Amino acid sequence: YGHHVEFGSLDELLKGLRDQTEANPEDGTAWMLLGLFEAHRGQDAEAVDAFEQAEKFRTEDAMPSYYMGQSLLLIGQPEKAVEAFERAIERKPRRPDMLEIFRQLGRVHQRAQRTEEALKVWDRLEKIFPDDARVQEQIALTMVEEGEYDLALPRYEKLATLVRDDYRK
Repeated sequence: YGHHVEFGSLDELLKGLRDQTEANPEDGTAWMLLGLFEAHRGQDAEAVDAFEQAEKFRTEDAMPSYYMGQSLLLIGQPEKAVEAFERAIERKPRRPDMLEIFRQLGRVHQRAQRTEEALKVWDRLEKIFPDDARVQEQIALTMVEEGEYDLALPRYEKLATLVRDDYRK
């Protein structure tokens, strides 16, 4: 992205991607790239449209749904973002992506004051990675970032018993 901005070729690149999707509307990769570039330049509604197409044709890939969810949040559609994040989870992303998708989903619920829904998201994540202290730590950190100190405290207390490293305790 930075390269194309620096050399003034971004519009040309985007035109090429649009031409590519017109020539082959089932090119999920071109749709995905178009969505990523549109999102990066702040054209979130256009990004949602591109990610929607990418999602159709990259049926095994969780990332179009995830990025669509992020763009939907930016255009003020949190309910549709929740649906997109859930579709991303259903597509069984890689472990680091799974953790980030769950974090975003939990945050959406917390920001909407749906604490019960957020707790269900965290419980689902804990069941996927039951004895992973890093997952526990990420959940607790996200709760703190969202101002849910009472919910984070028991997780931090549990973490203190799980980890052996004094610094991490």
